[in-house]
Amino acid sequence: MDKAPYGSGGEPRRRGTSPPELIAAAHAGSFSMTLAKELGEAGYRPRQIDTTATVTMEHIAAAWTMTQIHLDVIATVSKM
Repeated sequence: MDKAPYGSGGEPRRRGTSPPELIAAAHAGSFSMTLAKELGEAGYRPRQIDTTATVTMEHIAAAWTMTQIHLDVIATVSKM
């Protein structure tokens, strides 16, 4: 198995992924799955759901803190 590059903190020019990127990916995936389930239960058939999460991290009191998560969702949904 290949190892993925990983960085942390305030490394703006690093290559690979970082904790905020991993948090954003997990949040976007979880939101899309939950939205699909809720739409299905309401009688809709989600054909595609694309969710992008943007995580804002700020250096507060000598520590990196997640201060905001913004979701953008585009979905193709039809009635069952």
